[in-house]
Amino acid sequence: MIGAHHDTQCNNTGADDNASAVVALLELARGLVAGRLLRTIRFVSFGAEEQLSVGSAHYVKEHLREISSVAVVLNLDSVASPLGHHWVIRGGTNEFGDWLLKRLARHGLEAVEKAFPMPFADHFPFAAMGVPAVTFMRPNMDSGMRWQHHSAHDNLENVSVPELARVIGAVQGVTRELAQASRLPFRRGVAPEHKAETVRLARELFGFKITR
Repeated sequence: MIGAHHDTQCNNTGADDNASAVVALLELARGLVAGRLLRTIRFVSFGAEEQLSVGSAHYVKEHLREISSVAVVLNLDSVASPLGHHWVIRGGTNEFGDWLLKRLARHGLEAVEKAFPMPFADHFPFAAMGVPAVTFMRPNMDSGMRWQHHSAHDNLENVSVPELARVIGAVQGVTRELAQASRLPFRRGVAPEHKAETVRLARELFGFKITR
């Protein structure tokens, strides 16, 4: 599954957050049509991400029976800042993170991994259910934020088409590899060091009934 959120903040153009990722989602759908794939790719644009990932959490609750068949979730959020570093916020096992970073580099995207439970991104509800899931971002501040974040400056003057194209190319390459694999090269589940906090956040913030 490839995801993005289409909502933004009031009085904010939202060119980076999150029109950049919606554009990427559409371009990935166009680019991945060609060729035979073993796995189905689902493209989803979520609403209400700015209200604590409400849309993706609702999706997970409504599709619980299907969640075990979701191999990977690659979520895109604010990926076109002209300055900064590409981040991958990872839910899932360390093995999954290692595999993904190496494959992204092969497809031309050097990224920094940030592995911690992050409920303010649409990959988290899936990760809480054991799905290997990440959110791609491009912050330009050490805190992980962007100076133009949620302001009138989040406009077309402050997005980079070349950086967006790099993300699209790398995600397309990784997605095609995964969609052609008969078996995943990593395990499902949550990294042991993140399990307790992930379960707590999923229960308290989203009302997930997780017993493991």
